[in-house]
Amino acid sequence: MICFLLFAYVNMKRSSSHKATDCQLQLSAALQMIAMLEQSVMSLQQANQNLVESHIQKDIIITDRDQTITTLLTKQKLDAQTIVSLEEKNQQHILLIGKLNNVVSEQLNRLQKNKGDLFDYKMLRYQWMQLRKMIYGRRSEKRFITAADAENKDSVQGWLFDLPADHEGSVQLKDAKKIKERMVVVAKNADPLPHPGRHALPDHLMRCVIRVDQDVPAGAVKVGTERTERLAVQMMKLYVNVEERDIYIIKADERGKYKQLIAPPASHPIPKCKADITLLVMLLIEKFIYHMPLYRIQQRFKQYSIDLKYNTLSNWINATIDVLRPLWELLWEDLMKSRYVHMDETRFRVLDTTRAKGKGSHNGYLWVGGNPVLKIVCFTYKKGRGKGEIKDILSGFTGYLHTDAYSGYDEYGKQPGVIHLHCLDHSRRYFVESLNNDEQRSNYALDHFYAPLYQIERECKEQELSYDEITEARQQRAVPILNALREWITTEINEVIEGTPIYTAMAYTLKRMKQLMEYCNDGMLSISNMFVEQSIRPTKIGLKNYLFAGSHEHGERAAIIYSLIQTCKLQGIDPDAYLHDVLLRINDHKQNKLWELLPQNWKPQTRNNYAKTQSA
Repeated sequence: MICFLLFAYVNMKRSSSHKATDCQLQLSAALQMIAMLEQSVMSLQQANQNLVESHIQKDIIITDRDQTITTLLTKQKLDAQTIVSLEEKNQQHILLIGKLNNVVSEQLNRLQKNKGDLFDYKMLRYQWMQLRKMIYGRRSEKRFITAADAENKDSVQGWLFDLPADHEGSVQLKDAKKIKERMVVVAKNADPLPHPGRHALPDHLMRCVIRVDQDVPAGAVKVGTERTERLAVQMMKLYVNVEERDIYIIKADERGKYKQLIAPPASHPIPKCKADITLLVMLLIEKFIYHMPLYRIQQRFKQYSIDLKYNTLSNWINATIDVLRPLWELLWEDLMKSRYVHMDETRFRVLDTTRAKGKGSHNGYLWVGGNPVLKIVCFTYKKGRGKGEIKDILSGFTGYLHTDAYSGYDEYGKQPGVIHLHCLDHSRRYFVESLNNDEQRSNYALDHFYAPLYQIERECKEQELSYDEITEARQQRAVPILNALREWITTEINEVIEGTPIYTAMAYTLKRMKQLMEYCNDGMLSISNMFVEQSIRPTKIGLKNYLFAGSHEHGERAAIIYSLIQTCKLQGIDPDAYLHDVLLRINDHKQNKLWELLPQNWKPQTRNNYAKTQSA
């Protein structure tokens, strides 16, 4: 830059030789320019100095950064070594955690198994207590408290109605009067009751007088006679009825022909049978009322030197029942027309010769239907227990069908025109059986809900209310209780363990609440299905003695005779007198009027031979 200025100055000076007058001006300008150049040089020097200093500072910074980088690299190496060490420790920890997880998993499995074992133990203990109760305990499901506890009502309510704190208030009834407390007090008398004395023997019994004489001294005067009566029995009195019919001959015409006259034989249900009706009825009574096996009946005859073959006795029984079959058919027809049927079934073991050797028995079923209003029951025998049998038995039936919760009835209960009811006794029984599992909840359900429901039925019966009045009482009092029961179960079922007896009781009741409440809609309907279940009991006692029926046909015959006998009992009729009279009349009775011989329609018209013999 300076050279350029000097060069310009020289050129300007050369040019100024010609212009002397302008030299001074140019010189002055050149000096100013030089001054400016000097200032620029100084600025440049200063800038250069600043740049040098800046480079020095940057070098220092770079040096510091190099040191920092070196430090960081060193630290990075240390961190890498630390990471490797931590990774090794982490791997060790992972292995340790895996081992601990295995241990925990084993402990959890063991705990789960222990919980399962504990649950199984509790269930086994519950079953053991139930079996113990069945063998040694009271079979009745009635609930009692002592008179001493009844005096302290607060303490009684403490165990009757209180639940733990976490369950209080789970059900709030709008009206406390809807549920009445039901307490049956068992009072023990301090002093024993006086002996009522000996009952006089019935007047209708024949008296056989036995004189006891003594040596009477001279001068003794008779002032009276002391009588001592003892009830006596003559074990099986066997005799032979001899039917005699005189034979006459009479001249028929003038040609000398004669004809024979003889009275027709007395009516007998089985042609050419040597057994009198009294004996046939005795066989039916002994086997189907007193549950005597035919073998034992045969032994009793042998005791009196009467050798009757087993097959002979069996054939007599079968033939007699076959005579009664038309009455059974009419009885079943009346039941199906009644529009209100209770149904239940029970096993009835029979021999089956078509089965493989060693498996000659078959579990058939006696099905029983009944109507508590008409007081009739009717049995029928079927080989199985499936939906097909139910459909066949109830074919064409419409009306109220009252059963237990066996699923086979559910499908038929959905038929048009059929209203299906369930038994409240079964629901209650589940809570009774769960007392050993969850006493507080079971007691709460039994005393808060079921006891008042049965108390309502008891009061209706005691007051002899009409069906309409019973319906009104149930709608006003029983329906709110059943709704409260449903609400309580809905709340409490989430707090109990699935599979326990208390859970089973709640689930059973909640699932069938609609069918359980159906009885409230008609005062004619029963609260339970016990009507037919009680009719089944004699069949079970019989099976314990004679073990099985001889064939499927024998099962059908058992259903026929059980139907007539049990209906007689419900009608308050002596089965012995009924069977005597009906067997005497049935062959001569008009077929279109056989319904007159059904137990519910029966009116005796003759006295049987056995009665005549006894009164002789």
